[in-house]
Amino acid sequence: MEVKTVLAGVAVADLESTCGWYERLLGRAPDERPMDGLAQWHISETALFQVLEEPERAGKSIVGLTVADLPREVAVLRDRGLTPETDDGASDTVLFEIFIDPVGNKIGLLAKRDGA
Repeated sequence: MEVKTVLAGVAVADLESTCGWYERLLGRAPDERPMDGLAQWHISETALFQVLEEPERAGKSIVGLTVADLPREVAVLRDRGLTPETDDGASDTVLFEIFIDPVGNKIGLLAKRDGA
């Protein structure tokens, strides 16, 4: 299998009431709204992030985003009014912070641990 693009999506009950949270998380308005009930960000050349209005699935999504400088990104998000739910989470190879949107979706920011 040759994967060219990764698409991550989170389901919310009401797109309009939740979209602002994702704008703060991603630092900008959606790049496009290709259809009713869908906001989409192009977060890299090969990755798309979607927020979909699907009330029956709302709050059950988990997405991980790898970042270059986790402490810096967390500080930026705190300045935007978002607070992580974890306190310096870590595994043997990865550092992470989990942010939970207004309906319960979990968005993890991850960074490779030095030496891992």
